Amino acid sequence: MADELNDEWWLENQQTLDDKVSKTISKPACTTSQTSPVAGPVVTSEKRRLQANDTLREGKNKRKKKNITDELGESKLTTACPGELVVALQTYYEDKLTVVEREKLQLTDDNFEAAKSCEEDICDYMRTLIPKWNKLVRKHKTSHGSPLLLILCSSAIRCLELNREFNTFKGDKCKVAKLFAKHLKMKEQQSFLSKNVIHMGIGTPHRILQLLQDGHLKLDSLRYIIVDWSWRDQKLKRLIDQREIKVDLFKLFESYIVSKVTEDFVKICLI
Repeated sequence: MADELNDEWWLENQQTLDDKVSKTISKPACTTSQTSPVAGPVVTSEKRRLQANDTLREGKNKRKKKNITDELGESKLTTACPGELVVALQTYYEDKLTVVEREKLQLTDDNFEAAKSCEEDICDYMRTLIPKWNKLVRKHKTSHGSPLLLILCSSAIRCLELNREFNTFKGDKCKVAKLFAKHLKMKEQQSFLSKNVIHMGIGTPHRILQLLQDGHLKLDSLRYIIVDWSWRDQKLKRLIDQREIKVDLFKLFESYIVSKVTEDFVKICLI
């Protein structure tokens, strides 16, 4: 018994306890060093995969989206439709005029000639439309400032371009009045109209409206109204797509053209 009491038993117990504590502390450290390298790359790889998918999806969406310029540029040209003008005119005045006033502006198919097809040459179309044009020109000798043919375009540049395209149709005897603002003063145009018999007038709705309002341009001899409906400018806009031009165009129809068409059998032609 004395031998047992003399043994340093508490030292053995202390050593055993220290070993257990040491093992307990070292296990988490070992676990951390084994698991963290494995978990890290898995998360990073998954994020990269998702980001790559998102980038690819955004790229596809960007390729699919097209603006109006691209769509119109790729679309095929279509023949002008008189119904478009009729609907646009009524829609414009829907909240500006009464029902009775709008009925007076109502146009029908009988008020239109067949529209020019997009593939048809303009001079061929005009010869079919007015086969006796040269005869009409020869007979028209007395009415100053009153054209047989009135052409409405969206800009001065387009007027000049279209006037050149009409060269082979017009003939040598046809006198043309240029009714637009570019390089042409109002007083010069007023003087020209008051002194000359004209057969064709070509211009913008704004200037034509002004000359009609001041009385220098007259519609007594008018037979045909040509609306350059389908042509588009550099921004691919038609005259009906440009607000200021549309306002003048419909004011022109309301104040002058519709009454001539419905009462005097003048024909509207869309090109």
